[in-house]
Amino acid sequence: MENTQQFEVPKDFDLPEELIYPAPRPLPEHVSTDLKHLKLFIQICLFIGALCCFGLARTMWLHRLALYFLPLAYLDWIGVGLIVIQLGHLLINRKTPHRLILFQNGIPVPARIDKLEKRPGMTMNGIPTQYAYNAIITLRVPGSPETDVLEVQSQILPDKNSCICTYKVGDYVSALCRSMEHGVNVNLYGFLNISKTEGVIKKDENKKTNFKEIVTVISLLLLLPGLFFIIFGCSYAYNNYSPLNFQFSRMWPAFATGAVIGLTVTIWLAASRQLKKRALNTANRAAAEKGEATEYFTDFWQGSGFDKLLRLIIIGVGVPLMCSMVSYCGAITLNAWLDDSEAQVEIVDIDKLVMKTHAYMFREYVIEYHFPNDKKKRSFTTSPFHIAGFGNSKGGAVAIHRGAFGWKWIKKIAPL
Repeated sequence: MENTQQFEVPKDFDLPEELIYPAPRPLPEHVSTDLKHLKLFIQICLFIGALCCFGLARTMWLHRLALYFLPLAYLDWIGVGLIVIQLGHLLINRKTPHRLILFQNGIPVPARIDKLEKRPGMTMNGIPTQYAYNAIITLRVPGSPETDVLEVQSQILPDKNSCICTYKVGDYVSALCRSMEHGVNVNLYGFLNISKTEGVIKKDENKKTNFKEIVTVISLLLLLPGLFFIIFGCSYAYNNYSPLNFQFSRMWPAFATGAVIGLTVTIWLAASRQLKKRALNTANRAAAEKGEATEYFTDFWQGSGFDKLLRLIIIGVGVPLMCSMVSYCGAITLNAWLDDSEAQVEIVDIDKLVMKTHAYMFREYVIEYHFPNDKKKRSFTTSPFHIAGFGNSKGGAVAIHRGAFGWKWIKKIAPL
């Protein structure tokens, strides 16, 4: 793309000391050290992971868990796979990263920054997961008589707010150009994660971490285990504590409580989004006045037309519905846990013993039965050891309890 604006390099423009050396340039010592540390860290992580797999594969409690979560039964093979990856990383991963090849062999030229913005480098389901600085620059590529306008991107940031960019709009900075088979590779020197004083650099490491950052990190660490706990907890409660006869007229408060919580969360998310967008717009105006990098706003709600409508439905309906189901599962769990009533024993007919596998990963063991005077098929989720006790038995006895909230449920089932 040809640039129509005048491109005049200031007379006092100088290349950084690292770029004065002829190609191939030696890597700065701190860059070589960081590369060695990264490779060593990967090797240590793979080795520890393999040891954990071999060790856990020999524990009895994990053998029991493997009956329900199938990948755990193959921990030895997973450990072998990690060792193979470790060896492959040692033998094969000797290539120099592209950014360092550009530094070593690229031709340094001056470039002017016309636009600077921090935007998502990767987005999953509308949610930004990684950020990078993007710049529109004007430069004269070696061998070209005209100036060109190009867009370049920094390396992915470790964290959205972990780095700052020293460049400003209008600055003349150093760029590197390297001829390749299908064109020219161009990037700013400060975007290659080499300089500690120019371009994208880490914030002051001596800055004290505030309480909000600590809470955010802890919340993120607990998020994934918490979601798994809720999902499996709800599944277990639904399969083991469900009322014998579901009556919505008696159980609606549990659903209503969850729906209210879900609506509150939805409203809070929408209000937080507006506040965040407003604060970012204010910060962008201030940054633009100073010539600093602005930040592109995006989140799950971004979109247009049917895509945006679908996302609004997912959040507006999905969150309250999900919360109502979690609330219901919590209610039937309390109904069972707080129940101290005497058991009422009744005879049932055993239809079949079933082992179900879901998504090739999760396995459940179910006893399907019905009451003699009621042909409605019912199921009771249990363990493989319990099912083994039934053998060829066609009859069973169930222990029915009244429930703390008056919702009858089945606690046990035994063969006859």
